[in-house]
Parts: sequence; C-alpha cells; structure tokens
Amino acid sequence: MSNINLHLWIRDKGTAKQTPFSGLGLIPVYWSDVRCHGDEENILLCEKQIWQGGTCPHNMAAAVACSFSHASDFIPVRLVDGSSAREGRVEVYHSGQWGTICDDQWDDADAEVVCRQLGLGGVAKAWSQAYFGEGSGSVLLDEVRCTGNELSIEQCLKSSWQEHNCGHKEDAGVSCTPLADGAVRLAGGKGSHKGRVEVLYNGQWGTICDDGWTELNTHVVCQQLGFKNGRSSSEHYLEETTGPIWLDDVSCSGKESAIVECSKKEWGNHDCSHQEDVHLSCYPDNDSHRISLGNLL
Repeated sequence: MSNINLHLWIRDKGTAKQTPFSGLGLIPVYWSDVRCHGDEENILLCEKQIWQGGTCPHNMAAAVACSFSHASDFIPVRLVDGSSAREGRVEVYHSGQWGTICDDQWDDADAEVVCRQLGLGGVAKAWSQAYFGEGSGSVLLDEVRCTGNELSIEQCLKSSWQEHNCGHKEDAGVSCTPLADGAVRLAGGKGSHKGRVEVLYNGQWGTICDDGWTELNTHVVCQQLGFKNGRSSSEHYLEETTGPIWLDDVSCSGKESAIVECSKKEWGNHDCSHQEDVHLSCYPDNDSHRISLGNLL
C-alpha cells in the first residue's frame, strides 16, 4: 500500500507516515495505490485502486501526522467583488491595509495556492486585467510565481511589498469552482491550457474517447474551462492514463455550456482504449487565436 499524498489546508502541516497492520485490530483495508495531485477537494477524488486483498508490502497501513501552524505565518487573503464567495479580485493584507496583486506572471498555479489558502477546493483558475473590477488603495504585490504546491501566497516567489509597475487595470483575480460530476480538466500536458481531456464522475477522473469527436466538442470543452476556443491535439509527450474511460460518441452543437449537456453514451459505456483518448489545446484569451464558428460565438 502506497503512502497517501496529503492535501493540506492553510493552517495545517502534515507528514505521510506508515503504521503496522498488527496494531489496527480487525479494520478492513479498502484502497491501495492512492495518488493525489494535491488540488482535490477531498481524498475521495484522488486516483486509487480498490484493495483486492493479497499481500501488502511490509504490512504497513498509510497514516498521517498533522500539526497546527500559526496563522501569523500566512498573509491574510480575501476574494472581493465576485458573484459568490468562491471567486473575486484577490486582495492581501499588509501593514494595516488591504491591497491588490498585479497580474504580471499570474497563472493557475497562483490561483491554486489562493484557493487552498482560503480552504476552497475544486478547480482553481486565474483571471487577469481586473476581470472582477478594479480595486482601490495600493497594489501590494507583483510578479507572484507559485509552483502550485505552496500552502500560502507567503511561500511563493514574489516582489517586495508595494514594488510594482502596474495600475489597478491589471488587478489579479481567482475563481475556485467546486468539483461535481461533469467537471473537466486537461491533464498530462505542458501548461494548464493543453492536455488529455478528463471528466469527473462518481468521484473519479476519467477520459473521453475520440469516436466522432468534432471541433464543436472542442469548443464546448475549452469554453467550460474558461478559454475562448481550441483545437484537437495529438502531442506525443502525453502519457496514457490507467483510469476509466467515462464518455464515448460525444456530439455537441457548440452552444452547450458543459460537455455533459452534449449527446453521448451512458457513463462508462464505450468500445475504446486509452490510445483513443481526446487531447486538446485551448487558446489563451487572445483574439488573434480566435476561430470563427459562425453565429455560435
């Protein structure tokens, strides 16, 4: 049984450990090979195998040790002027004032850290150019460069306080969209805008077969992810997954807001292998890449 990767909230630090089965009594074993990416809302959403019995290496069960970290170790963060508490302009608190963050180098890895710091699981997306409106007061941070694994903005590379070359037209924003059946993501690619299309169902990420796949389908997926459009891709660096294939024979009109609104087979019903997984490259928010789909746009 492999160690469990921990998804840690803002004020918790933890260590993956092991404990002997002999000390657990008659407690059944349910999972093995648990593999979390770190952005899951809870451990049920991590990739895993159902325990089939047999021999467990070293007869050790996964365990964790959590410890409290003082709130003073973290920069206070809030989301302002969004349509819900899960999105908005990012503001941080320093030296007695709330201020904004410039969007220079602002990306989804930074958004993931903000969502994690606020205890908001789901899909993290970065927004730029004052998408949630311009703030007031000072621009407090610039050039924030998180890897996505940090627990707080404090731990990311960034400018010194109030050192920037920005105006409020460049205020950074974040949305933390809850995960539910039908959520999509791009996995295994170079960057957050390209990769293998994966869809969430029953707490597990799976792929989509490319039978009958069209550019209208691509349009729907990229728009669901917050991009304007995209194209099918067959990048050789993308590795095959071992998860389920959830959807097949998907057919979209292009007007749907999510892939689950399109015509498709029942969940898990397919005649495909992972060599037929759909891969996409979505275009960033740049009109020069926009492809006309007639009156669908």
